[in-house]
Amino acid sequence: METSVQSIIIMNNNAAMGPQIVLPFFRPISIYEIEDNYDELIGEVKKADLDEFQDEIISFLDAFKESLEIKHAEPLFNYFLFNHATSIDASQIKEVFSALNDFIAHATDEGRPMH
Repeated sequence: METSVQSIIIMNNNAAMGPQIVLPFFRPISIYEIEDNYDELIGEVKKADLDEFQDEIISFLDAFKESLEIKHAEPLFNYFLFNHATSIDASQIKEVFSALNDFIAHATDEGRPMH
């Protein structure tokens, strides 16, 4: 039986690109791109050869953008709950979404270095 593993890595680094999201089969995405160039980013995703992952990536980016706009990880929580509930370890869910809320708070902090 063949299994596949999907990972989303969210890095909060201090590089010029700022916090980044690394998705499978696509390039790293800066939080600034989601905030400032969302339509262009989605256009790039649609043009990329991502097969079955295209809709998944767009759905995740939609949830991430909404989380940035409302400054809370609830849209990301809903994304994972509705799309990956069977693969989420319930014992770790509180820690994961607490970390996501912390990340969103840092990424949307008015005092952060600007892009």
